[in-house]
Amino acid sequence: MKRMTALVLALSLALSLTACSPKEPSGSDSKSEQPGSASSASTSNPGTASEFDQDVEINIALHTADGIHDEAVKLFKTKIEEASGSAITVNVFENSTLGTEAENVTQLSTGEIECAILSTLYSGNILAEWDATAIPFLFKSMEDVEAYWYKYWDEMQELSISTSNIRMIDLLTRGSRCLSADYEISEPSQLNGFKLRLPETTSWLTVWKSLGANCTAINWNETYTALQNGVVDGQENPAATAYTANIQEVNSYMMKTNHVYQYFYWCFNEDFWQSLPQSYRDLIQSTADECSDYCAEIAEEKTAYYEQELAAGGMTIVDVDFDAWQQAAIPGIQLAAEPLNDTAKDYVYSLLEG
Repeated sequence: MKRMTALVLALSLALSLTACSPKEPSGSDSKSEQPGSASSASTSNPGTASEFDQDVEINIALHTADGIHDEAVKLFKTKIEEASGSAITVNVFENSTLGTEAENVTQLSTGEIECAILSTLYSGNILAEWDATAIPFLFKSMEDVEAYWYKYWDEMQELSISTSNIRMIDLLTRGSRCLSADYEISEPSQLNGFKLRLPETTSWLTVWKSLGANCTAINWNETYTALQNGVVDGQENPAATAYTANIQEVNSYMMKTNHVYQYFYWCFNEDFWQSLPQSYRDLIQSTADECSDYCAEIAEEKTAYYEQELAAGGMTIVDVDFDAWQQAAIPGIQLAAEPLNDTAKDYVYSLLEG
Protein backbone atom coordinates (compact mmCIF):
# COMPACT_ATOMS: atom_id res chain seq x y z
CA MET A 1 0.00 0.00 0.00
CA LYS A 2 2.83 2.36 0.86
CA ARG A 3 4.44 1.64 -2.51
CA MET A 4 1.18 2.35 -4.32
CA THR A 5 0.72 5.59 -2.37
CA ALA A 6 4.25 6.67 -3.20
CA LEU A 7 3.65 5.91 -6.88
CA VAL A 8 0.46 7.96 -6.92
CA LEU A 9 2.21 10.87 -5.20
CA ALA A 10 5.11 10.73 -7.62
CA LEU A 11 2.73 10.73 -10.60
CA SER A 12 0.77 13.64 -9.14
CA LEU A 13 3.97 15.61 -8.66
CA ALA A 14 5.12 14.93 -12.22
CA LEU A 15 1.77 16.09 -13.60
CA SER A 16 1.77 19.20 -11.41
CA LEU A 17 5.23 20.15 -12.63
CA THR A 18 4.02 20.36 -16.22
CA ALA A 19 0.68 22.00 -15.45
CA CYS A 20 2.14 25.49 -15.48
CA SER A 21 5.66 26.34 -16.47
CA PRO A 22 7.44 29.65 -16.94
CA LYS A 23 8.26 31.19 -20.28
CA GLU A 24 11.19 29.90 -22.25
CA PRO A 25 14.25 32.16 -22.34
CA SER A 26 13.83 34.98 -24.81
CA GLY A 27 17.24 34.26 -26.33
CA SER A 28 17.95 35.91 -25.09
CA ASP A 29 14.81 64.31 -4.95
CA SER A 30 18.35 65.60 -6.29
CA LYS A 31 18.66 62.25 -7.97
CA SER A 32 17.92 62.29 -11.69
CA GLU A 33 14.84 60.64 -13.17
CA GLN A 34 15.20 56.90 -13.51
CA PRO A 35 14.45 55.05 -16.75
CA GLY A 36 11.78 52.41 -17.11
CA SER A 37 9.01 53.10 -14.60
CA ALA A 38 6.50 50.29 -14.18
CA SER A 39 3.60 52.61 -14.97
CA SER A 40 4.90 52.97 -18.53
CA ALA A 41 4.85 49.22 -19.25
CA SER A 42 2.19 47.94 -21.62
CA THR A 43 -0.82 46.27 -20.04
CA SER A 44 -2.59 43.15 -21.18
CA ASN A 45 -5.77 41.33 -20.20
CA PRO A 46 -5.11 37.58 -20.50
CA GLY A 47 -8.64 36.67 -19.42
CA THR A 48 -12.10 38.09 -18.85
CA ALA A 49 -13.32 39.01 -15.39
CA SER A 50 -16.30 36.64 -15.77
CA GLU A 51 -13.89 33.67 -15.63
CA PHE A 52 -12.95 34.58 -12.06
CA ASP A 53 -15.80 33.96 -9.65
CA GLN A 54 -13.76 32.92 -6.59
CA ASP A 55 -12.17 35.50 -4.30
CA VAL A 56 -8.48 34.83 -3.72
CA GLU A 57 -5.91 36.78 -1.70
CA ILE A 58 -2.19 36.59 -2.44
CA ASN A 59 0.26 38.01 0.11
CA ILE A 60 3.71 38.56 -1.41
CA ALA A 61 6.77 38.99 0.83
CA LEU A 62 9.87 40.86 -0.36
CA HIS A 63 12.97 41.45 1.75
CA THR A 64 13.95 44.43 -0.44
CA ALA A 65 12.41 47.69 -1.66
CA ASP A 66 12.81 50.03 -4.64
CA GLY A 67 14.54 47.56 -6.96
CA ILE A 68 13.40 46.69 -10.48
CA HIS A 69 12.00 43.40 -9.17
CA ASP A 70 9.90 45.37 -6.68
CA GLU A 71 8.54 47.39 -9.62
CA ALA A 72 7.76 44.14 -11.44
CA VAL A 73 5.80 42.78 -8.46
CA LYS A 74 3.79 46.00 -8.15
CA LEU A 75 3.04 45.80 -11.86
CA PHE A 76 1.92 42.19 -11.30
CA LYS A 77 -0.51 43.38 -8.61
CA THR A 78 -2.03 45.98 -10.94
CA LYS A 79 -2.41 43.59 -13.87
CA ILE A 80 -3.76 40.64 -11.87
CA GLU A 81 -6.37 42.67 -10.03
CA GLU A 82 -7.50 44.33 -13.26
CA ALA A 83 -7.62 41.12 -15.32
CA SER A 84 -9.53 39.20 -12.63
CA GLY A 85 -12.04 41.96 -11.98
CA SER A 86 -10.59 42.22 -8.46
CA ALA A 87 -11.43 38.59 -7.73
CA ILE A 88 -7.73 38.21 -6.99
CA THR A 89 -6.34 40.65 -4.42
CA VAL A 90 -2.56 41.02 -4.21
CA ASN A 91 -0.92 42.49 -1.09
CA VAL A 92 2.76 43.41 -1.46
CA PHE A 93 4.88 43.55 1.71
CA GLU A 94 8.30 45.08 0.99
CA ASN A 95 11.50 45.54 2.96
CA SER A 96 11.14 42.49 5.24
CA THR A 97 7.78 43.63 6.64
CA LEU A 98 6.80 39.97 7.05
CA GLY A 99 10.21 38.90 8.33
CA THR A 100 13.69 38.11 7.08
CA GLU A 101 14.23 36.09 3.93
CA ALA A 102 14.92 33.01 6.07
CA GLU A 103 11.59 33.54 7.83
CA ASN A 104 9.86 34.07 4.47
CA VAL A 105 11.17 30.70 3.24
CA THR A 106 9.67 28.99 6.30
CA GLN A 107 6.40 30.93 6.00
CA LEU A 108 6.13 30.00 2.34
CA SER A 109 6.89 26.34 2.98
CA THR A 110 4.22 26.05 5.69
CA GLY A 111 1.64 28.12 3.84
CA GLU A 112 1.63 31.05 6.25
CA ILE A 113 2.10 33.25 3.18
CA GLU A 114 1.16 32.47 -0.40
CA CYS A 115 4.06 34.02 -2.29
CA ALA A 116 7.56 35.41 -1.79
CA ILE A 117 10.40 36.81 -3.88
CA LEU A 118 13.47 34.90 -2.71
CA SER A 119 17.19 35.10 -3.46
CA THR A 120 20.35 33.18 -2.65
CA LEU A 121 19.04 31.85 0.67
CA TYR A 122 16.57 29.82 -1.35
CA SER A 123 18.78 28.76 -4.25
CA GLY A 124 21.83 28.17 -2.05
CA ASN A 125 20.00 25.90 0.38
CA ILE A 126 16.92 24.26 -1.10
CA LEU A 127 18.49 24.06 -4.57
CA ALA A 128 22.09 23.79 -3.39
CA GLU A 129 23.01 20.80 -5.56
CA TRP A 130 21.96 22.77 -8.67
CA ASP A 131 23.24 26.21 -7.64
CA ALA A 132 25.98 26.57 -10.27
CA THR A 133 24.91 30.11 -11.17
CA ALA A 134 26.07 31.36 -7.77
CA ILE A 135 29.71 30.54 -8.56
CA PRO A 136 31.64 33.76 -9.30
CA PHE A 137 33.31 34.27 -12.69
CA LEU A 138 31.59 31.25 -14.26
CA PHE A 139 28.76 32.70 -16.37
CA LYS A 140 29.46 35.54 -18.80
CA SER A 141 25.96 36.95 -19.27
CA MET A 142 22.38 36.96 -18.02
CA GLU A 143 21.46 34.94 -21.10
CA ASP A 144 23.94 32.22 -20.12
CA VAL A 145 22.49 32.05 -16.61
CA GLU A 146 18.94 31.94 -17.93
CA ALA A 147 19.83 29.15 -20.36
CA TYR A 148 21.10 27.03 -17.47
CA TRP A 149 18.01 27.63 -15.34
CA TYR A 150 15.56 26.73 -18.08
CA LYS A 151 17.56 23.70 -19.19
CA TYR A 152 17.15 22.12 -15.74
CA TRP A 153 13.97 23.87 -14.62
CA ASP A 154 11.88 20.70 -14.23
CA GLU A 155 14.54 18.96 -12.14
CA MET A 156 14.94 21.97 -9.85
CA GLN A 157 11.18 22.40 -9.61
CA GLU A 158 10.71 18.79 -8.53
CA LEU A 159 13.42 19.14 -5.88
CA SER A 160 11.93 22.37 -4.55
CA ILE A 161 8.39 21.04 -4.31
CA SER A 162 9.32 17.67 -2.84
CA THR A 163 11.67 19.04 -0.18
CA SER A 164 10.16 22.42 0.73
CA ASN A 165 6.62 22.61 -0.68
CA ILE A 166 7.72 25.66 -2.68
CA ARG A 167 7.04 26.16 -6.40
CA MET A 168 9.07 28.52 -8.58
CA ILE A 169 6.99 30.22 -11.25
CA ASP A 170 9.52 32.66 -12.68
CA LEU A 171 12.84 34.48 -12.46
CA LEU A 172 13.26 38.22 -11.88
CA THR A 173 16.43 39.89 -13.09
CA ARG A 174 18.50 41.49 -10.34
CA GLY A 175 21.67 42.39 -12.23
CA SER A 176 25.34 41.59 -12.00
CA ARG A 177 27.62 42.01 -9.01
CA CYS A 178 30.71 44.22 -9.35
CA LEU A 179 33.72 44.82 -7.12
CA SER A 180 34.32 48.24 -5.53
CA ALA A 181 37.49 49.38 -3.77
CA ASP A 182 39.36 52.42 -2.54
CA TYR A 183 41.93 51.91 -5.32
CA GLU A 184 41.79 50.59 -8.89
CA ILE A 185 42.07 46.83 -9.32
CA SER A 186 42.48 46.02 -13.00
CA GLU A 187 44.03 42.56 -12.60
CA PRO A 188 43.12 39.70 -10.24
CA SER A 189 46.70 39.48 -8.96
CA GLN A 190 46.07 42.79 -7.18
CA LEU A 191 43.64 41.04 -4.85
CA ASN A 192 46.40 39.49 -2.74
CA GLY A 193 45.75 40.72 0.81
CA PHE A 194 42.70 42.75 -0.27
CA LYS A 195 40.19 43.00 2.60
CA LEU A 196 36.81 42.20 1.05
CA ARG A 197 33.43 42.42 2.70
CA LEU A 198 31.58 39.33 1.51
CA PRO A 199 28.34 37.57 2.53
CA GLU A 200 28.78 34.09 3.96
CA THR A 201 27.92 32.34 0.71
CA THR A 202 30.17 29.29 0.49
CA SER A 203 30.92 29.36 -3.23
CA TRP A 204 31.66 33.11 -3.11
CA LEU A 205 34.09 32.68 -0.23
CA THR A 206 35.79 29.78 -2.00
CA VAL A 207 36.42 31.67 -5.24
CA TRP A 208 37.41 35.04 -3.76
CA LYS A 209 39.79 33.41 -1.29
CA SER A 210 41.37 31.48 -4.17
CA LEU A 211 42.08 34.85 -5.79
CA GLY A 212 43.93 36.03 -2.69
CA ALA A 213 41.27 38.15 -0.99
CA ASN A 214 40.90 38.22 2.79
CA CYS A 215 37.14 37.85 3.14
CA THR A 216 35.22 39.27 6.09
CA ALA A 217 31.52 38.78 6.84
CA ILE A 218 30.01 42.11 7.85
CA ASN A 219 26.29 42.96 8.04
CA TRP A 220 25.31 45.07 5.05
CA ASN A 221 24.04 47.90 7.24
CA GLU A 222 27.52 48.10 8.82
CA THR A 223 29.46 47.95 5.55
CA TYR A 224 29.58 51.71 4.87
CA THR A 225 31.20 52.35 8.25
CA ALA A 226 33.58 49.42 7.81
CA LEU A 227 34.74 50.87 4.48
CA GLN A 228 34.98 54.35 5.95
CA ASN A 229 37.16 53.15 8.84
CA GLY A 230 39.35 50.83 6.76
CA VAL A 231 38.10 47.62 8.37
CA VAL A 232 37.65 46.40 4.79
CA ASP A 233 38.99 47.77 1.50
CA GLY A 234 36.01 46.96 -0.67
CA GLN A 235 32.73 45.16 -1.26
CA GLU A 236 30.85 43.63 -4.19
CA ASN A 237 27.24 44.19 -5.18
CA PRO A 238 25.09 45.34 -8.09
CA ALA A 239 25.49 49.01 -9.00
CA ALA A 240 21.99 49.78 -7.71
CA THR A 241 22.82 48.39 -4.28
CA ALA A 242 26.10 50.30 -4.15
CA TYR A 243 24.37 53.54 -5.10
CA THR A 244 21.50 53.29 -2.62
CA ALA A 245 24.08 52.63 0.13
CA ASN A 246 26.25 55.59 -0.99
CA ILE A 247 29.28 53.37 -1.49
CA GLN A 248 30.70 56.02 -3.86
CA GLU A 249 31.41 58.12 -0.75
CA VAL A 250 33.78 55.52 0.73
CA ASN A 251 35.09 53.66 -2.35
CA SER A 252 36.59 55.51 -5.30
CA TYR A 253 36.48 52.72 -7.88
CA MET A 254 34.02 50.18 -9.19
CA MET A 255 35.43 47.39 -11.32
CA LYS A 256 32.89 45.95 -13.78
CA THR A 257 33.79 42.38 -12.89
CA ASN A 258 30.20 41.19 -13.47
CA HIS A 259 31.28 38.10 -11.57
CA VAL A 260 27.79 36.88 -10.64
CA TYR A 261 24.63 37.48 -12.65
CA GLN A 262 21.76 37.27 -10.21
CA TYR A 263 18.06 36.57 -10.30
CA PHE A 264 15.36 36.65 -7.69
CA TYR A 265 13.06 33.62 -7.57
CA TRP A 266 9.31 34.14 -7.78
CA CYS A 267 7.88 31.42 -5.54
CA PHE A 268 4.49 30.19 -4.34
CA ASN A 269 3.38 27.79 -1.65
CA GLU A 270 2.64 24.56 -3.53
CA ASP A 271 -0.54 23.70 -1.58
CA PHE A 272 -1.96 27.15 -2.33
CA TRP A 273 -1.00 26.83 -5.99
CA GLN A 274 -2.73 23.45 -6.33
CA SER A 275 -5.86 24.82 -4.63
CA LEU A 276 -6.35 27.41 -7.38
CA PRO A 277 -8.59 26.80 -10.40
CA GLN A 278 -6.61 26.30 -13.61
CA SER A 279 -7.76 29.64 -15.04
CA TYR A 280 -6.29 31.40 -11.99
CA ARG A 281 -2.98 29.57 -12.35
CA ASP A 282 -2.83 30.43 -16.04
CA LEU A 283 -3.46 34.11 -15.34
CA ILE A 284 -0.88 34.23 -12.56
CA GLN A 285 1.73 32.45 -14.68
CA SER A 286 1.21 34.55 -17.83
CA THR A 287 1.20 37.79 -15.84
CA ALA A 288 4.34 36.81 -13.96
CA ASP A 289 5.99 36.00 -17.30
CA GLU A 290 5.08 39.43 -18.63
CA CYS A 291 6.36 41.20 -15.52
CA SER A 292 9.55 39.14 -15.61
CA ASP A 293 10.09 40.24 -19.22
CA TYR A 294 9.54 43.87 -18.18
CA CYS A 295 12.11 43.46 -15.41
CA ALA A 296 14.67 42.04 -17.85
CA GLU A 297 14.04 44.79 -20.40
CA ILE A 298 14.78 47.64 -18.01
CA ALA A 299 17.65 45.94 -16.14
CA GLU A 300 20.31 47.19 -18.54
CA GLU A 301 18.91 50.72 -18.49
CA LYS A 302 18.82 50.73 -14.71
CA THR A 303 22.39 49.45 -14.43
CA ALA A 304 23.59 52.21 -16.78
CA TYR A 305 21.64 54.78 -14.78
CA TYR A 306 23.14 53.71 -11.44
CA GLU A 307 26.65 53.58 -12.90
CA GLN A 308 26.18 57.16 -14.12
CA GLU A 309 25.00 58.21 -10.68
CA LEU A 310 27.98 56.52 -9.01
CA ALA A 311 30.31 58.30 -11.43
CA ALA A 312 28.57 61.61 -10.76
CA GLY A 313 29.27 60.99 -7.07
CA GLY A 314 33.00 60.69 -7.73
CA MET A 315 33.43 56.98 -8.41
CA THR A 316 35.53 55.83 -11.36
CA ILE A 317 33.99 52.94 -13.30
CA VAL A 318 36.66 50.52 -14.55
CA ASP A 319 36.23 47.91 -17.30
CA VAL A 320 38.14 44.68 -16.73
CA ASP A 321 39.00 41.62 -18.83
CA PHE A 322 36.48 39.00 -17.67
CA ASP A 323 38.36 36.15 -19.35
CA ALA A 324 41.54 36.99 -17.45
CA TRP A 325 39.67 37.05 -14.15
CA GLN A 326 37.91 33.78 -14.96
CA GLN A 327 41.21 32.12 -15.83
CA ALA A 328 42.67 33.18 -12.49
CA ALA A 329 39.54 31.95 -10.69
CA ILE A 330 39.44 28.45 -12.25
CA PRO A 331 40.96 26.63 -9.22
CA GLY A 332 38.38 28.27 -6.96
CA ILE A 333 35.54 27.63 -9.42
CA GLN A 334 36.41 23.93 -9.59
CA LEU A 335 36.50 23.71 -5.81
CA ALA A 336 33.19 25.56 -5.50
CA ALA A 337 31.59 23.13 -7.96
CA GLU A 338 32.40 20.05 -5.85
CA PRO A 339 29.12 20.05 -3.82
CA LEU A 340 27.00 20.15 -7.01
CA ASN A 341 25.36 17.06 -8.46
CA ASP A 342 27.07 15.39 -11.40
CA THR A 343 24.87 17.03 -14.04
CA ALA A 344 25.47 20.54 -12.72
CA LYS A 345 29.16 19.84 -12.24
CA ASP A 346 29.51 18.65 -15.84
CA TYR A 347 27.83 21.87 -16.97
CA VAL A 348 30.36 23.92 -15.00
CA TYR A 349 33.29 22.13 -16.61
CA SER A 350 31.77 22.50 -20.08
CA LEU A 351 31.63 26.27 -19.57
CA LEU A 352 35.26 26.38 -18.47
CA GLU A 353 36.35 24.28 -21.43
CA GLY A 354 34.26 26.23 -23.94
